[in-house]
Amino acid sequence: MAQHIAEALRVAIGEGRLADGDELNQVQLAAHFGTSRVPVREALRVLEAEGLVSAPPHRHAQVTGMTPARVVEIFELRALLEGHLLEKGGASFGVGEVEELWWLCDEMDATDDHADWLAKNQQFHDRLTGKAGAPMTQQLASQLAQRYLRAPDAERPVAKEDAGREHRRIVGALERGDVPGARRELERHISHTTRKVLQRLEARVAETERT
Repeated sequence: MAQHIAEALRVAIGEGRLADGDELNQVQLAAHFGTSRVPVREALRVLEAEGLVSAPPHRHAQVTGMTPARVVEIFELRALLEGHLLEKGGASFGVGEVEELWWLCDEMDATDDHADWLAKNQQFHDRLTGKAGAPMTQQLASQLAQRYLRAPDAERPVAKEDAGREHRRIVGALERGDVPGARRELERHISHTTRKVLQRLEARVAETERT
């Protein structure tokens, strides 16, 4: 039950249905999931360890807020993890697997549905990192990506056209067998995403201060 609750809350946070700063009342959550407070408390501890929830002493837990420093740290970790995974497994990509990456690039360019684009973008990054044979590291990298790309107020932090060009440079390097080059292109792509997310966050803070 604790795992079920943790996953449900994780998805709700990732999709933005639970926003930064929202309180997570154990009594209300227990009633919602039809259980006692014990598995709820265990689930919140798991999410706290993942950095999705903060639990100050003698206060309700809440969804961890997004700050510029936290965004930078998250994306630095993503670059390290995804870059490491790509370089570790990049030499194992076959022709068919590279063609699948090209296909995902085409699918992302063609879609006008942002949720569909996000799903295919996650597939693309999962394919890039999936050949390393390190599922725990890949899962962590995926969780880091989803937390800040699915929130509704992100409003397309990276323009689709920019991301498409960057994705194609990564795949082109892999196709040429230039795995270190593919890693550099991936790290540049994540760095660009960082700047866009920070710009959106700064705009949101400025809008809040005006109101």
